Amino acid sequence: MEYFKIIDLNKEPFSNSPDPNFFFKSNKHLECLQKLELSIRLKRGLNVVIGDVGTGKTTLCRKLIQEISSDDKIETHLILDPYFKSPIDFLNALSQMFWKNRKKNESNSEDFAKESIKQYLFQNGAEENKIVVLLIDEGQKIPVFCLEIIRELLNYETNEFKLLQIIIFAQKEFESTISEYKNFTDRINFYHLLEPLSFNETKEMIYFRLNTAGYSLNQRSLFTLPAIWVIYRATKGYPRRIVTLCHKIILTLIIQNFSKASWRIAKSCSKRASIKIERRPLLNFFWGMFIGILIIGSLWTFYNKNQLVVLNDVQITKPKIIEVTSFKTKEIKLQKNNGQDKIIKEEEQKPPNLIGEVKLKKGETLSWMALKLYGSTGKNIIDIVMEANPNIIHPNKVKAGESIKFPSIIIKENTSFEANPYIQISECSNLETAFFDLREKTKIFENLRILAYWVNKSEIKFSVVSFVIDAKQETSKKDIASFYNNDIIFLTAF
Repeated sequence: MEYFKIIDLNKEPFSNSPDPNFFFKSNKHLECLQKLELSIRLKRGLNVVIGDVGTGKTTLCRKLIQEISSDDKIETHLILDPYFKSPIDFLNALSQMFWKNRKKNESNSEDFAKESIKQYLFQNGAEENKIVVLLIDEGQKIPVFCLEIIRELLNYETNEFKLLQIIIFAQKEFESTISEYKNFTDRINFYHLLEPLSFNETKEMIYFRLNTAGYSLNQRSLFTLPAIWVIYRATKGYPRRIVTLCHKIILTLIIQNFSKASWRIAKSCSKRASIKIERRPLLNFFWGMFIGILIIGSLWTFYNKNQLVVLNDVQITKPKIIEVTSFKTKEIKLQKNNGQDKIIKEEEQKPPNLIGEVKLKKGETLSWMALKLYGSTGKNIIDIVMEANPNIIHPNKVKAGESIKFPSIIIKENTSFEANPYIQISECSNLETAFFDLREKTKIFENLRILAYWVNKSEIKFSVVSFVIDAKQETSKKDIASFYNNDIIFLTAF
């Protein structure tokens, strides 16, 4: 029985064969594929695709063949290994590839082979109006004398177009080879550099391959987000490395009878596969927050009760557990009193009535903002927000650009995120900045929320957090870990 059937898949999701059906259309790869096909159909001649080992050149080549093979007017010819010992070997290989049933060039004459190729191109390309395509994989192996032959073949043309369309897929060392031959590089119509995938593309590639293999993405994901982050850091976004590591992780899940790949499993598999996670200078603050979770290994105890994991560059101490119900003045209610809004609260501690004001962006709703801030869109929450905004007539009719004031609300009973530890993405000093961070980080993280809290009875701080990890142990929904030495009061539901 094939191993992939154990996890309800129709085929192997992470095969290292260049199956065009598993070609992931990242922005870079899709752009290259489309421009190559366009160049072929316009008969532009020479095209070169450069990329490091494992960036997906061979799979891209196979996908291109698949895309154009349905067109009867296009003939494709593929050279897998272009290392030839002599010019006549290269010419004879092309001639035999074009003229499959023609007698071999027994005299080994270069002129005879060139004439044979010329006749084929004019007969098929000019007279029959077909597009003859020559694809060369592993182009870095092409000897210098072959470059001159390719240049000569590009001279076979009509007044309107080239008779032979050539696409070379090569590693980066091919750049230094062709840079010395200006008469060759001048003939390149389309030149594309394939780069590794981004984190988002790595995640989407893994999901795409699982889906293509028959795994329903509506089911619980086989890979947690932290596991995908480890995969990305270990592979640096190179598709071949991603496939290899994911294959090892899938096998580990099956052998050890796990239901999903956690951070620990991905890390362990990356070590066994001798894939080292490179430590490099932080390019920007966003990636810096990601690096933090990998550097501080002691933070990764998501399966412990009430664990707060911080991605920011802070000194970690043992979290202080705060019981929400231990504060006498946590609950703040707004109620009508003779037509006037009146805030009812106890006098022992006085958190701010309003925690901030934010302008609604296009495509957002008041309910969405309330969900992100309070963790609920219940009628009681919306009513309190509406009372704080008498200018708003209806919660579903707030226009983009209109400011919304958000009051302090604490709800003692809230099960929205029960038993889910979370990652603190960033800490902000005002609500508007917190929503800005939330909008930006939504592109990477899932289930983002904003927590507002009153620190030392003097200032409000805001944390953008992500509830992305499933915890097996039960966690109290009324406890939260704090990195502040003094007590804090949470002003939003959690």
